[in-house]
Amino acid sequence: MDVLLTGATGLVGQHLLRRLLAEGDAVRVLALPDTVDRIPKHDRVELLVGDLSRPRVLAEAVEGMEVVYHLAARVLGAGTRDLISVNVLGMENLLAACARSVKRFVFISSVAVYAPAPDPDRWPITEDAPLQAHGSEHLQSYGQSKIEGEKKLLRYHHAHKFEYTIVRPPAVYGKEAPWLRQLVRRLQENPWQTLTPAAQAFRMHWVHVRDLAEGIILAGTRSEAANQVFNIAGPEVFTQATMVALLCLNWVGANDRPVEPLFEARFNGTDILKYDISKAHRRLGYVPKVRLEDGLREVTGEMEPPRRLATLRLAVDKMLDNRMVGSRARRL
Repeated sequence: MDVLLTGATGLVGQHLLRRLLAEGDAVRVLALPDTVDRIPKHDRVELLVGDLSRPRVLAEAVEGMEVVYHLAARVLGAGTRDLISVNVLGMENLLAACARSVKRFVFISSVAVYAPAPDPDRWPITEDAPLQAHGSEHLQSYGQSKIEGEKKLLRYHHAHKFEYTIVRPPAVYGKEAPWLRQLVRRLQENPWQTLTPAAQAFRMHWVHVRDLAEGIILAGTRSEAANQVFNIAGPEVFTQATMVALLCLNWVGANDRPVEPLFEARFNGTDILKYDISKAHRRLGYVPKVRLEDGLREVTGEMEPPRRLATLRLAVDKMLDNRMVGSRARRL
């Protein structure tokens, strides 16, 4: 299959490019001038230098392409002007180029588009949940730019009849993500912070970059994905306490205390995840494979062990004791 990939040098784009090549696709990559040296040389990779502001370049980029995988975007933390320029206006430029020549347009959006649902009683969050950017100024601006991108995609779909698929992932992690290393360092140096009520209450639901790349491939190739929206998320809901327990397991080794109680939910058909992935599972056969334990092990395997391993283990034992007491109290 002949496909266009934007955003090929980002965390997700690098993994997706490898998966597309493994599938046997011929991949045209649209890359910014200062990123071309990060595109791997391959006989099925065609490099086109340019950005989303240049209609002529975009017309050349989409010519002869069957599927467009659109990952290029300004990320969370960018200024509002940049978010509008790339995520909204750049998206429209690319859609205009695709209008009459592309079979399917796969857009990587975000769960940041959903209205706030902090209470687990309001989970799982399905693809039909209300859209409303919220949170901090940066998060709200980012979420709104993704909402506007989705709206433009739907308008072009209705006008020009090409297929679309929208993928909404949560936070994407992997050993290449700098933010994850920073978080691991903070938790292992001060594991007691996870015992605060706020840390205990806040539940996270991420997706490993390899699982997301697999989900995006399914979104671009399965007929069942045409004109649909999918949450593509990981198999577990967890807190920072869960992360510290797994870090302890990686650094210190196993003991007789099971980490399982620190998971809020796992994808097994019965537990309620934060973001509902049952539609992707049912229609696409999507099953996330990377457990948090394995994903963190990839990170810690390339890091120096923390200086206070005994403190880390004591904190984990305290967390487990608290969770066991809480579980017994709820049963009573």
